[in-house]
Amino acid sequence: TGKRKAELMQIAARCLRVPAEPPRDFMEALQSIWMTQALLVLSYGEDSISCPGRVDQFLNPYYRRDREAGLLSYEEALEAVEEYFIKLSTFISFGPNNVTIGGIDQDGKNAVNDVSYLMLEAHRRLKGLRNGLAVRISEKTPHDFWVKACETHRYTAGVAFYNDAIVIRDLVKDGYALEDARDYSIVGCVE
Repeated sequence: TGKRKAELMQIAARCLRVPAEPPRDFMEALQSIWMTQALLVLSYGEDSISCPGRVDQFLNPYYRRDREAGLLSYEEALEAVEEYFIKLSTFISFGPNNVTIGGIDQDGKNAVNDVSYLMLEAHRRLKGLRNGLAVRISEKTPHDFWVKACETHRYTAGVAFYNDAIVIRDLVKDGYALEDARDYSIVGCVE
């Protein structure tokens, strides 16, 4: 159909641009993250684990800007994240490709954002698939995010919770700078 052709042409245009060029919007940013992940797996083989990190932090500025400008609906973003999670789940032979969400930022402030919630909902709707969702929890985590994460865990597979206070403390003991320790993400099961 004409609509599907237009979608495919938009995808092709994104693939010609990112990750070689900086993304301009949410869809390009998500495509860039996926292309980078796919290239890493192709380069190092499927028996390696190379997790994409704190994807909610990477995507939130693009999401917020596109939503405020009326360029992206919640449903469009949710569907794109679901498709991203499906793609991630196909690249598993050695271990999970965890996406880390929530927690605190490098300044010690709450880092939960709209994309954190969006990712929980996508994970819930997909019943978790085979990719992992690492949910960072701190004393600054909003109560409603904590509840949503627990509900998602209850109905899916693959949600793991990480206590920022303990992980950050131990990373600092291991010699990491506090700012870097606060910006941790999960690789594999618990690394």
